[in-house]
Amino acid sequence: MRKVISIAAASLLIAATLTGCGSSSSSSSESSAPEATTAEATTEAETDAETSEGASEDEDEELKPVDLTLKDCTEADFAGKWECKKIVTSEETMEGEYFGIPIYAIMNVTFNEDKTGVVGSSLAATPEEDKPEEFKWELSGNQATITATDDDEPAYAGFDGDNLVFFDENKYAVYYFDKVDDFTPFDINEFYGSFSDETTEEGAASEGSTESATEAEATTSAE
Repeated sequence: MRKVISIAAASLLIAATLTGCGSSSSSSSESSAPEATTAEATTEAETDAETSEGASEDEDEELKPVDLTLKDCTEADFAGKWECKKIVTSEETMEGEYFGIPIYAIMNVTFNEDKTGVVGSSLAATPEEDKPEEFKWELSGNQATITATDDDEPAYAGFDGDNLVFFDENKYAVYYFDKVDDFTPFDINEFYGSFSDETTEEGAASEGSTESATEAEATTSAE
């Protein structure tokens, strides 16, 4: 399950990076290279995500697990499609949007009655990442153990009130889900494109302001 969570975390970091670049950029050369910016942001985000996963025990001790109370549930309660609605850590609660990205796009999960399922994210940057991750699940007590086919570390799921929740053994971050009939569509490429367009417009406006100031200075000097 760490694969999908890492993709989501990396994409959120990319969004934050692009938001910062869009609000502070002033050169036309930066605005003319959205693909390079995205690639650099992706690399930085993935590196940050890997660094976070490989944090030392000392750093882990600084984090606090989320206080979570799971209610009794049955296997039938899990069946269906679920869409992320918020992410809770000991430091903050992310709900609605995060740097312009809707929380529902971060992760979605489908539980099948045959104890299989798939988890995916609308934030995948490549076709390889876009492939939903298959898993098997087994209910024991009030929580299900989720094991992905290509991941040795399991995740867990249960119910906090009416919300499905995802978490790992540390519970440093808990993902809350709402049940839906269909997943809400989100185009990450269109999202990235909006930043490129915004940066281009800001660059053009900045260039126009510079030309106007130059013309004003020339007029003043002539007088």
